[in-house]
Amino acid sequence: MGRVLGALVAGIALLVGAGLLLEELSLRDDADRVVHIGDVHPAPVPTLLGVGRVAALPDGSLWLACRWDRLCAIDARGAWRGSIELPRTPPAPADRHGWGSTHGIAGDGRGRVYVSHGDELLVVSTTELRVIERLRPLPEGEHPRCLAMGQGGTLWAMTSRDDLVLLDPRGGVRSRSNTPMTSREARHHGCGSLAVDAGGRIWMTPAEASAIYVFAQNGELVRRHAPAGPGEYRGLGLLEDGSVVVGHYDRLRLFGPDFAEREGPKARRDRWGWVSDVTLGPDGGLIVAGQLGHLARWDRASSRW
Repeated sequence: MGRVLGALVAGIALLVGAGLLLEELSLRDDADRVVHIGDVHPAPVPTLLGVGRVAALPDGSLWLACRWDRLCAIDARGAWRGSIELPRTPPAPADRHGWGSTHGIAGDGRGRVYVSHGDELLVVSTTELRVIERLRPLPEGEHPRCLAMGQGGTLWAMTSRDDLVLLDPRGGVRSRSNTPMTSREARHHGCGSLAVDAGGRIWMTPAEASAIYVFAQNGELVRRHAPAGPGEYRGLGLLEDGSVVVGHYDRLRLFGPDFAEREGPKARRDRWGWVSDVTLGPDGGLIVAGQLGHLARWDRASSRW
């Protein structure tokens, strides 16, 4: 009886140990590099330890929407460049934790970063590290939300009216597609993320929904992925073969060109918090921002999975 009981206890211990090992492996990331804002900043920054939106510029620098309405910059080597205090806007009741009013960031590679902040489109100088213009390129009562830089430095935006527009920051709207998502699915409104692929197609995710839409520049639907399920897709890492990486809660999900899910990158789920944004760098590296201030990079993303 003693031997049987001992063997049973040993078996239970083995199963528990195997379970803990599998759990630890599932929590690990497989990124090539992970940094935290608190590690690259020259001084303690408890108020900045959180990242919302992220934009990768052609020079390899990263521009981040940090907490408490600040825009943070990290150069291509991972060194801190500085931060900018954006104009304060009245905080929404749900923003008592300081996530700010920045809805989108995009850089044109000519020394300017565009920030949709509150009701304005801000223009930030990457050399002077300051806001140089405060613009209102849309009609009264309509505001830019998600931003994406397209070919030739074209600036695309989803607006507060759920329209897709090609912006001329100084001359208003060059083109407009009225409610491209909402007209096809009433529950898909607002803007979670926006991106432009190498072929000029516009990718977008609705706010608070797990769906992906791909449109031609004239607003014609190319394809969509709208499974039933909870949560929201955050970020759009567009790979060369038509695959896409998105954040979903604390995970990363890779969908192939046919939107079939595939094995992809792994996030550090127990430390990064929820994934707040996903994008591609100018050299094709996948960049992921975590809500708690982590930035992760996967090299050669388009040939890796």
